[in-house]
This record gives sequence, structure tokens and C-alpha cells, in this order.
Amino acid sequence: MKPSTNKQKTSFPLPQKIFFLLSTVYVFLLLCIFPLFFKNSYVDILEAKTSFFILSSFGYLLSCVLLLFCSLFSYGQQGIFDKIKNGILALKHPLYLFSAIFFFSLVCSTFFSENPLLTLKGTTGKLFGSGVLLLCVFVFICISFGFQMHPALLWGCLISNCINFILIILNRFNIDPLHMYDAILASSASDYLGTIGQMNIVSGHICIFLPLFIGLFLYAEAPLSKLLYGIGIVLGVAAGVCSNSDSFFLGLGVCLLCYFWFAFSSKKMLLSFSWIPVLIMVSSLFLQMYTRYAKKEAVWLDLQYNYLEKIGWGSSFFLCLPVILFLFFRTPSTEEKKQKINLYQWRWILFAFIGICILFFLFYLFHVNFRTESGTVGVPKLFLFSDDWGSNRGYVWTRTFALWKGLSFREKLFGVGPGGFQMFFSEYYMESIEKFGYYFIDAHNEFLQFLVTTGIAGTIGYFGMIFCCIFCCVKQQSKASTVIACTLLTALAQGIVNNPLVFTTPYLFVFMGIYLATASCEQRSRSI
Repeated sequence: MKPSTNKQKTSFPLPQKIFFLLSTVYVFLLLCIFPLFFKNSYVDILEAKTSFFILSSFGYLLSCVLLLFCSLFSYGQQGIFDKIKNGILALKHPLYLFSAIFFFSLVCSTFFSENPLLTLKGTTGKLFGSGVLLLCVFVFICISFGFQMHPALLWGCLISNCINFILIILNRFNIDPLHMYDAILASSASDYLGTIGQMNIVSGHICIFLPLFIGLFLYAEAPLSKLLYGIGIVLGVAAGVCSNSDSFFLGLGVCLLCYFWFAFSSKKMLLSFSWIPVLIMVSSLFLQMYTRYAKKEAVWLDLQYNYLEKIGWGSSFFLCLPVILFLFFRTPSTEEKKQKINLYQWRWILFAFIGICILFFLFYLFHVNFRTESGTVGVPKLFLFSDDWGSNRGYVWTRTFALWKGLSFREKLFGVGPGGFQMFFSEYYMESIEKFGYYFIDAHNEFLQFLVTTGIAGTIGYFGMIFCCIFCCVKQQSKASTVIACTLLTALAQGIVNNPLVFTTPYLFVFMGIYLATASCEQRSRSI
């Protein structure tokens, strides 16, 4: 008997249809409108972004609650019990368990803090309190039950971020079409770019959306889609270099390794991946040429300057990479099974080699950092961990962990509150001012930041959510799950040297909600 080609459509009551629509509209606002939204240039950009997220999230959650009550009238008594039972069963997913742990830690850290209102709201200059994180958890849950993918989301996200990428590139070359620099000091202008703001925040934002566009490029079938997503990659890499933040290169490296691993699923996927280095090289060559001939000079830091100066020698290899991979992995046999086995073996061989190289590099770092000062002559400064390592991140990391060890058991368990880092680090206020001319308002490391502000419980909940989602995505091995896994891993990598912020962190919860929503849709389609 031939399988039926008729697709059975699932009908939903009106409140549930509205719920799906609201979830999709809300995700559209965050992916497409939120990156471009600003008010009063860079002076109020933090307040504008925070207000946008809080108001849109409150509106979305309030609408979801109203629809929940309305939906109770759409079912009979037995139907209500069935829906509640199905909802409870759905909440058994490990992601919801970790989100519950994170939610509980946020409530406890806020309640036990010295200033609960400040903890809820967040401190001036950051505005990233427990209120924003609690909204992230609620948004994650609602999206996981109500999101439905629409092509307009992806195209809107591409257009919005490409506009932002172009603005970042123009700003790096002192071109300010939106007059964002008019209200700030000229001396600090080079640290602010696009409609995102400070360069580290720009890097974190790009490390979320660039992996998304790379994944969409790899899985796109239509030539026009590949072309448009390829343009997004070229602009994204150029914007990342223009951010002048070293964390971009860390995120980009992890992103490429992740997609390189998944590329071995088929020869078609591998050949598609081989164009990614080409696009990166085209982007970098464009910046190199633009830097050389632009009328307005760009302000490059050392790493970015050296990167652009040394592009030429490697460009010929990367431009030939698709041909090299095609010849190398071309198999005379047409048996798909044999081809997959060959690719599977090559993946483990190549990644074993990469792993050995990483281990040797880590051993080298360990070795040079325990030498005497005279024995480190000639060793690049980037490889030597000290107080001034990573724009003084070494200073704040070592002292943050030392202060955390001195906290009480309750504070170690639940933290000092998401808005409490400045008070927590106040012991080094004068020292940091005298030494660097500024005061640290966060740890410049996501793990340390959550460890201090939400404690061990919050750290387990937050990172448990992310790693659980990545594990489930890898296990599922669908197109959407692969893109989400690579995006989350890239965000984690750049988070090693950056902070959780309203500009970037909500996207992680949105993507985890989208994963659960798409996974449940695929499960329903298989059961029909």
C-alpha cells in the first residue's frame, strides 16, 4: 500500500490561533525591530533597549494570560483537564526543570538581597536586574508553547541586521548617517557603533546573528536565498572586525568549528560549508581595500590591524578551498551509505587532530604562565595571564572569584542579586579607579557574573538550560536544531569575556523557546 500524500491539518480553537500569532509577532519584534530601535542616540540607548524589551515582553505575557482565560471557555470540563494534563506532561522536559531552578534562584536572590528593588531593576549603567531575567524565563515558556515559524521572520531578521552591520562598518570609518555621535564626546566615539552601542556589546550581538545566517546559508536550497544569506555573512564578518572587540574572533572560531562538525553529515553539506571561509575572506579583503583607499580613516586596534594586514597571503588558499574539498571528498562510488561512512571517519580524524592541537596550545599557555618573568621574554602578551590581560579582565576575574569565596553559604547558593555586583566589588572601587581610571560594574565573564549575582543555584539553572538545549539539538539533528545549537555555543564562547545584557541575553531564551516549539511541531507531524 502506498502512503497517503494528503497532509492532515490540525485545527486549533481561535484563542490558540491568536496565541500562535502573538508569539510569532513578539519574536518578530525582538529579531527584526529590537536591534534597530534607539532613542536620543547613544545617550539613552541602554534605557531605550531595556524599555523596549520590558514593555514588549509585558504586553506579550499579559496577552498570553488573557488568552489562557479565554481558552478555558473554548473547551468542556473534560477538555480543560486534558489540556492541563498535557501541559504538565510537556513541562517534564529537562529544559523546563533548569528554567524552574533558575527562576527559583532569581526569586531567592532578589528576596535575600540588601536592596530588593535595586536587584529587581538593576543598577544605573546596566539596568540588568532580576526583573529582566524573570521576563526572559516567562517569555521562554510562552514561546515554547506558542511559536510557529514564518519565512517573514528570517527575511526580516536578515534585513534588519544587515542594516545594522552596514551602520557598524560606516561608523568604524567615521561616517555617521544617523548622527548618533552628536551627543557624546568625540574621544569615546570610536567605542560606539551602529544601533547597538559599546563595542563589546556589538561583538556579542554579532556572535548571535552571524551563526544564524551561516546556518541559513548552509541549509538554503534556492540560489537567491544562498546569495542573500551569503551577503549577510560578508557584512556580519566585516561588522565583527569593525567592532574592534577580540571576543568576536573567539566567537567566530567556535562557530566555524561547530558548523564544520555538522558539515560532515553529507558531501553536499560539506561542499556548502567550504564557501564559508571564502565569504569570510571576501569580507576581510573588502575591509582591507576600504581601509587603504577610504577618505575617512578607521581606528583599528592592534589585533584587527594585524589581521587586516596579513590577509593577502592566505586569501588564495581560501578562495581555492571549495575546489580542494570537492576533489578530496569526491568518491567514485555512488552508494550513499559508503559516502556517509567515509565522511564520518574523516570527521573524527580531523577533529582528533584539532583536539590535539588545542591540548598542546593549552599546555603551552600553562607552561609560559608559570615561568619566571625573565623567562617570558618574547612570549606574546595575549598568552600571559595577568591583571592587565584582556583589557584588565585578569584583574576583575581574580578578585571577583576571591571575593565570592568569602561570601556566606546563602550568598554562595543564591548570589547577591543581579543588580548587586557593584556593591559586591566595592572593596576594589578606589584601587580600580586609581589603576585604570574606571570602576568595574560587572565581571566581564558570564560564568562569574551569574555565579556572583545568582549563586550556584542560578548558575546551574542558567547554564543547565543552555547546555541541555545544545545536547537536545545535537541529538535531534534537524536543520533548525543544528542552527540553534551552533548559535548557543557561539554565544557561550564570546560570553567567556563578555557580560550578560538586555541587548543579547533575551535572544538565548528566545532561541531555546523556538527549539522546544519546533521540536514539538515535528513530534506532532510524525504522530499524524
